[in-house]
Amino acid sequence: TVNDVMLGLATAGLVRYMNRRY
Repeated sequence: TVNDVMLGLATAGLVRYMNRRY
């Protein structure tokens, strides 16, 4: 569903952001 896609993008973005910081 759209919610799943949005959640997936948010999770991937957060992981990328955290990895970039640390």
